[in-house]
Amino acid sequence: MVPAPRRTAPRHRIRGGAVSPARVLITLAVAGLASAGCASMSTTPVDSDGVPRSTTRIVGAPVLGVDREPGEACGPEAPLDPGASPSLDAERIVAVGYSALDTLCALGLQDRVVAVAAPAGTAPLRYLGGWAARAPAAGTAEAPDGSAVQAARPDLILVDQQDAADRQDAADAGSSRTRTVTVPTAGPWEATVESVAEAVGRGAAARAMIGRFTDTAATTGHDIAAAQTQVSLARFTADSLSILGPSSFAGQVLQQIGVHRPPAQRFSSPSVRPVQGDDLAALEGDVLFLSFAGKDSGDADAGGDTPALRHGEEVMDSDAWTSIAVTENRTFTVDDGAWARGRGLVAAREILDDVRGSLNAYG
Repeated sequence: MVPAPRRTAPRHRIRGGAVSPARVLITLAVAGLASAGCASMSTTPVDSDGVPRSTTRIVGAPVLGVDREPGEACGPEAPLDPGASPSLDAERIVAVGYSALDTLCALGLQDRVVAVAAPAGTAPLRYLGGWAARAPAAGTAEAPDGSAVQAARPDLILVDQQDAADRQDAADAGSSRTRTVTVPTAGPWEATVESVAEAVGRGAAARAMIGRFTDTAATTGHDIAAAQTQVSLARFTADSLSILGPSSFAGQVLQQIGVHRPPAQRFSSPSVRPVQGDDLAALEGDVLFLSFAGKDSGDADAGGDTPALRHGEEVMDSDAWTSIAVTENRTFTVDDGAWARGRGLVAAREILDDVRGSLNAYG
């Protein structure tokens, strides 16, 4: 690790950039959160759905979304679009991969999910509520259990596009009346939402929701002067630290809000780029949103002491980490499920809430 430079006062500028009002407000806001409590792992409240909410701080960084109620994440059940075929109104749905779950939740159809083949080694999408963790398993997304899928008696199977060819077993396990729809997992996140919604006869309803979100994101960005801020976005796994680029799901939402990314993070491809070695300069920005793989909340029942958290603690205790200005009371911990693994309206709204609550907090 590189030696930590001696610092006598907090810095409030990106290298080569001028101080902006947004940066000063961010620093004041986070400093206020820091003075409110010093524990790195505090007692976690539990919501009405039995899902633990976030702790107040993780590895010294304030946690956003503490007051969110995962049990209230899903919307009311949306009716079929006018003119949609009743045959699209699936009553029993199997999801192979996670990409469809957010949209089903937003449409209020979460109770129709009868089995999930989750990506191997990943935590449930707890931000959607307890149902996402309790859904019966049907193997993994990489190797669906055909018998479990068949036992679930689905009339619709939603398969993530990535590696879809390797998941034909799930489709084959359905009956002759089972529809199988491939869900796009790359490109604009709105295409994922529309694909799932069209599969259940609610495409028009989803497009209306997307339109409202787009308008709200733009209005919020204007109100908090988002364009004055350069936002850094990164994620720890058990053995890596990566930057989530503009084409990642969270990166797309940040663009809709109107924030800018630091120059080192303005790459178009790939959507995620690993940080190499001890050179953490690419993380520099006015504010850093940081997630830990599998760490959706601070309680042991909602992530606990994950390998990603342990790796993050090591890096965040290093001179290399403290040598970048953004780590001086301008780093926020965010929900890994919503920011890094989710893809849909519920996650997008949570990201918007987090940004609204942190940028220009006193504006």
